Amino acid sequence: MNRKAGVTNFIVLSLLLSVSLSYGQNPDKKHKYIRPTNDKSIETDLHSNKTVIVDFWAIWCKPCHILYPEYEKAAKQMHNQVTFYKLDVDNNKATVAKYSITNIPVLIIFKNGKEVKRIAGTTQAERIVADLQEILKK
Repeated sequence: MNRKAGVTNFIVLSLLLSVSLSYGQNPDKKHKYIRPTNDKSIETDLHSNKTVIVDFWAIWCKPCHILYPEYEKAAKQMHNQVTFYKLDVDNNKATVAKYSITNIPVLIIFKNGKEVKRIAGTTQAERIVADLQEILKK
């Protein structure tokens, strides 16, 4: 492979990686139904709403980007009954330690400030909605 082809391949791969990482969760993107949270505000966020779900994620996590569109669908459907948050694990180490987050993605559902369900790995919006509806009935 000549030098020009090598440079071209590098540029194409860099662009693909950039697009791949920007798909799904974007820490700067405002979402209509999903709110960012952090170490400073999470305890207030968990206690100010009856039922809350938090998406623990990281920008470098490929499965997190796969999960996020499903999380968005669930948020669009359930935002009137449940408050949806996202928390970047790289920037919020205290919360990660407090809730013993060892793998991501993970969704944690809280009711009245207490953890009631944890969903590890990727899943579909339908499962998220079903779990939330079951918790809301209790």
